[in-house]
Amino acid sequence: MRSARTSKRRASPAWRRRATGFSSMSSAAPCSTLSVALIAGQLLSIDPLAGNGMELDAIAAVVIGGASLFGGRGSVLGTLMGVFIMVMIRNGMNLLGISPFWQGAAIGSIIIGAVLIERLMARRTTR
Repeated sequence: MRSARTSKRRASPAWRRRATGFSSMSSAAPCSTLSVALIAGQLLSIDPLAGNGMELDAIAAVVIGGASLFGGRGSVLGTLMGVFIMVMIRNGMNLLGISPFWQGAAIGSIIIGAVLIERLMARRTTR
């Protein structure tokens, strides 16, 4: 027999959110493992530095998508839109022949601009 405290905890939305987040993160590991195995089989080699330097693009895509670096806001749809925008920006810079060094500087300035805009909007809504 369950206690009243356990029943209340199981019914709370915060507990459901944590359980959903845990289940989505625990399903991401097998999916990434499967994708690595498929790519390694297709290419017949594995490069340990294949994703090196992609952290800046991931952060920029999430920030452009509307997620707050200070927590509490963001959505998957916004992140996907941010990824599409980042891919278009990166592809455009490649087509223009811009050096990868300056591409990183441009992505960094986009992150700074997005964070500044987010902070200004957050300040405006709290007033």
